[in-house]
Amino acid sequence: MNYGDTVRKEKLLINKRKQIENFIPLVQKERTSGYLVHVRCTSRTRVLFVRAVINLMARDWAHPTPTHTAPLLCSFCGTFNHVQTTCKHFIKAQQDTQDSVKANQNANRQHQQMHEYAGNASALKSDSDSTNTDFDWLADTGATSHMTPHRQWLRNYSPLCLPIKLADHTIVYSAGVGTVVFYPVVNGKESCSVELTCVLHVPQLLNNLLACLYLTKRKGIRLEVDADTMHFKSQGRMLFQARVTPQNTGILNAVTEPYEHANATSSTLSIDISLWHQRFCHHSIPNVQKLIKDDLVIGLIITSDSKPDPICDRYQC
Repeated sequence: MNYGDTVRKEKLLINKRKQIENFIPLVQKERTSGYLVHVRCTSRTRVLFVRAVINLMARDWAHPTPTHTAPLLCSFCGTFNHVQTTCKHFIKAQQDTQDSVKANQNANRQHQQMHEYAGNASALKSDSDSTNTDFDWLADTGATSHMTPHRQWLRNYSPLCLPIKLADHTIVYSAGVGTVVFYPVVNGKESCSVELTCVLHVPQLLNNLLACLYLTKRKGIRLEVDADTMHFKSQGRMLFQARVTPQNTGILNAVTEPYEHANATSSTLSIDISLWHQRFCHHSIPNVQKLIKDDLVIGLIITSDSKPDPICDRYQC
């Protein structure tokens, strides 16, 4: 084959390729329109048409067109273009639910904390002759707070209404809270006074309750029990004792001081640092002296120069 024949053959191939390219738009039109266009044509035209179809199929295989998927639909809010896991309304609803659960849990904790329990006490008079419900304190391990029905025993009184559950599941309510002072008898001898704080005034309660576990858990008092005595200690020091009756009831060995009696005797005391120390709920003596020295309060009068006792004779618990 000479050079001229080669050139002519290449020109024929180029012309055929152009003719095939001219048929491709027609094939695309027939495929997209959904029906076949019947055209009267020569055998050469039919060959070119078939070649155009083959060429177009080869292009589709080499570069397939992306298929159209169904649009995303959120099953939570019912809108398109996103799914439930990324839906902002779904995320907000989850957060609101979690916040509501936490709020309910906190409310339940507060409700449980607001309820006090009176242990084995009841609102009915005791039939036991070994206890005097008017003056004796019962050492109760089931009570959550100290309680008394005697308003005249309470100092620093303030109103407070709390539901209190008794042993028979009866609910009574406190009227206030304050402090109570009693003089314990330790090993047959009168000891220094003890001041009970956070004592609930429960008028319907007919027993004075000393909350033993409240003292051990919150006041750091150590409780030791033997066959006939309960010992309440702090840092190795005996504070007070309770005798154990044959009915397995702990009765505090102490005498309670009524608040009216304390007011009557306080008028005979000299107005000195020690008296103001007691009136300030046994605040530290150096701080009371600082109040006087720096003139930080009005009406704090001192009529006696007696030196205060460095050791306070009253223990708070």
